[in-house]
Amino acid sequence: MTSKPITHSVGYSVTRSNVYTVASQSGTTPVLNNLSVLAAAAYGLRKLNQAYSGNAIRVRRSSDNQELDIGFAADGDLNQSALTTFVGANNGFVSIWYDQSGNARNASQATVANQPQIVANGTITVQKGKPTLTFDGVADDLVTSATISHNGSFSINVVGRSVTGDSDSFVQVGAINDAGSLFVETSSYIARATTEISALAAKTSWSAGDGLIILTGSIANLQSSIFKNGTVGVNATPVSVAASNKTLTIGSLSSGVYALNGNISELIYFINSNLSISNRNLLERNQGAYYGITVA
Repeated sequence: MTSKPITHSVGYSVTRSNVYTVASQSGTTPVLNNLSVLAAAAYGLRKLNQAYSGNAIRVRRSSDNQELDIGFAADGDLNQSALTTFVGANNGFVSIWYDQSGNARNASQATVANQPQIVANGTITVQKGKPTLTFDGVADDLVTSATISHNGSFSINVVGRSVTGDSDSFVQVGAINDAGSLFVETSSYIARATTEISALAAKTSWSAGDGLIILTGSIANLQSSIFKNGTVGVNATPVSVAASNKTLTIGSLSSGVYALNGNISELIYFINSNLSISNRNLLERNQGAYYGITVA
């Protein structure tokens, strides 16, 4: 594939090389630097943005409730050595998932019983061989304190897994009846971008055997769409979405119900434009290569 330079408004240039063959971060450009659109919020357990100089997560260990920021190794992956050294043979829980977009929209959870887990008895939880956050299906979630203003159009991308496929929410934008969520309603379909929880928008098939999947949901111009591993589902025309400021709730609806029983490894939120086909393809194929997920 021919490399094509892209210059972002923040003043750095990247190329679109090595996008489809990422087995690890080593020797590659972080995925957000290969896109021609900037993320409004980005959460990952690998480095997603070359310009980001902060940590990936803040972790609490169960032995004494001490917390430590965990960053990235030299190859851009999560610093697993630092994580296991800190947690030891105990359990580790995420109190903050840092926003790598540069907008400081960190997602946090102060209630220890509601923090997603990343280390179990000294072993890092993984999906597809990569670290992942595990949500218990009861009350685990992470919430942004800073709101995100959108003009009625946005896209949500998540690499995640639902165990039960029964009323599991990966992410909710705003309050329970506001627009925007990626949501497993039943064992037959998944996800929506709509103003009412009872009004199904775009949908695609779901199976308990899917394991870790890549979902991208968009709403723009009164049209919502959902892609699963690069394949489009059934599009729908939802109720008009008003421009507003909203928080993100990761791992449940904002009311704390429909908590996810499963995993989230990566979540990226874009605003004020429907993610273009080329940008979505670049993003999903990079994620597919990194996590070992077949993408259409």
